[in-house]
Amino acid sequence: MASAFLGLQSIGALLTDNDPFVEWVVDKTIARGGNTFFVARPGAGKSLLAYYIAACVLTGTPVFGLLAVQQGAVAYIDLDGRKSIARMRAIAALHGVGLNDDEIAALPLYIGAQRSSADLRDPIMLQATLDELAAIPNLMLVVLDTFSDLHHGKEGNPDDMTDTVAGAVEIATRFNCGVLIIHHARKNGGNELEDVRGASSIVAKADAVFILKTEREEDDNPGKLTLLQRKARLTEEARPRNLTLHTDGDVDGALHSYSFSLADISGRIGRPATTSKEADEIATRLLWHTADMPRVELVKQLVAAGIPQATAYRVANVHYQKRGDIGVTDVLINPALPAPQGETGLSDSLRENDAPGHSENADGDQCGNDDPVATAWDTLIAWANGDCKEVPERVRIAGEQAGVMRDPPESLNCYASRIFALYREWRDAA
Repeated sequence: MASAFLGLQSIGALLTDNDPFVEWVVDKTIARGGNTFFVARPGAGKSLLAYYIAACVLTGTPVFGLLAVQQGAVAYIDLDGRKSIARMRAIAALHGVGLNDDEIAALPLYIGAQRSSADLRDPIMLQATLDELAAIPNLMLVVLDTFSDLHHGKEGNPDDMTDTVAGAVEIATRFNCGVLIIHHARKNGGNELEDVRGASSIVAKADAVFILKTEREEDDNPGKLTLLQRKARLTEEARPRNLTLHTDGDVDGALHSYSFSLADISGRIGRPATTSKEADEIATRLLWHTADMPRVELVKQLVAAGIPQATAYRVANVHYQKRGDIGVTDVLINPALPAPQGETGLSDSLRENDAPGHSENADGDQCGNDDPVATAWDTLIAWANGDCKEVPERVRIAGEQAGVMRDPPESLNCYASRIFALYREWRDAA
């Protein structure tokens, strides 16, 4: 049975279908028949990267010298509205993969740079776009640059964005080609899917979403680029790729050629990309150390630790919605309170004059403690409240006694956070 409307097929009919499950225009990056988003802040180089990928598809050159491509024709819809800039970028990218001007002239690259917008929600505009693309034989890749110029709606409106994306999906399915959409990140955006500008429906039907991050070197020259995958529907999420942009300009300042390559991360300068998970670990430690820290101060501390501002605000909001047991927190960070058996009551790190297995009451008198597990927790909590730059031998031994050993791949911040969480469970059970 086959349905004319929904196209329903039995599983038996699908089993005899010999078409591949997924065909890739760029291996595990841009799929045929699907949409891929490249997201970055203005000036990060996302259009240069898109033209470079187009040049690789046109010539069959592996992207970054690593990712295989299906060679074919490319349509680049450049809605920047400046044909001269589009021409310069395209020619420079093709020079970068080793072609001369005569070879470039023979390539099936089609650039639309006369319009400043094309509303894909409009059936007439969409049909006109489809008609022009239909005239290109062996169309393998369509680049839409940028997403904000593909509609006249509001990016925060889910209905407007769903209709816009539907137009891009129609292009991908009609021609069985890959569609690469260039889009902007939120202002002060971080590394996560939530940092894509606009309604969540923009990337809801995307097969893959990549975020291009930039860093500055110590002399404020452009540094390394990092390509982070934040959505993967068809394959495993790719590991972060550190890229280097190689450029060659003419005397008049025009870009003559450029290319991208994988960077040597051993010589990388600047802060590595920070995820929400790492931000959460840092926030957990900060709030255990200073439970009454104002939200704005937490955000400042996170930003100072290298967390993007948007991620810092989001993590801070989450933590202030799930504040911990104040009684436990007060005992841990307020040395003026009497410390129960097995608790140090310290706010920084274990003091050198403190003997293991002892704690102080409110009058400063030392109280003996013969419970080795409680003593181990004393040591662990004191360490977790400190700088956590390394795990001393005494902390390692205490971890074995309390049953809270650090896994080798686990970061020190994560280990400290886990100590706090397990301490609460141990205290409640005791």
